[in-house]
Amino acid sequence: MSFKKFSAIAGLSALAFPVAASVAEDKPPAASTIQTQIYVSDDGATLYLIGPVNYGTYFDFVRVVRKHPKVKTIFLGSEGGTAIDGLLIANQVRRRGFNTHVGHYCASTCTQIFMAGSKRSADAQARIGFHRSYLVDGKGVVVEETVLAEGEEKAAATLSEAFGLDGDAALRLSYSRAGLTDAFIERVLAVPGSEMWHPERAQLETDGVLNSEPPALSAPKDSVSLDQAQEQVAALPFWVTAKQYLP
Repeated sequence: MSFKKFSAIAGLSALAFPVAASVAEDKPPAASTIQTQIYVSDDGATLYLIGPVNYGTYFDFVRVVRKHPKVKTIFLGSEGGTAIDGLLIANQVRRRGFNTHVGHYCASTCTQIFMAGSKRSADAQARIGFHRSYLVDGKGVVVEETVLAEGEEKAAATLSEAFGLDGDAALRLSYSRAGLTDAFIERVLAVPGSEMWHPERAQLETDGVLNSEPPALSAPKDSVSLDQAQEQVAALPFWVTAKQYLP
């Protein structure tokens, strides 16, 4: 999750994914187009947030939620994005008492949204990634990222001048409100923004990241299951030939 400084006014914007967010309630964009997809299931009970959390994703999220009052669960599939939008979406998830579920992957600021869920679950193959916040310049280059020594105060450069928001403090608050232990939170904040920590599922369950069994939810539209992916890969000429030489 990242913070970005503008030339004149400091603010927060999308970094990791320089793409436009779109709201597709009836049908999400084609699988070949990398966009943020926000839509609901046919029964209106599940909202899917698939793709990067960009600057402005929060407003798209709220617009869809307001149109669909029956939403109970947020299905997440995101590698992260901007810290401020993740924090704002997480606040909506918490206030509305939504449950959260990870189908395949949720990392960086996506974890703030996930941890705001009342009931939190993940598919068996899902992975959840954690790291601390970081600042970047207008080109997406990390400007400052220092692991503080005990008792050392955080430099002013790590703060968002526009929002007065400390990214790590926001993470700490989100995880603390979700009931995670101080030890787990400190472990997360020790991971540089350029890296990712993927705890094993047993630890996710033991430390309270996951607190519910996975509900019966439909996969995101246009998604491919693990079995389908393996079947498609196995049909490729390379693997057909390789299988003749490999046991």
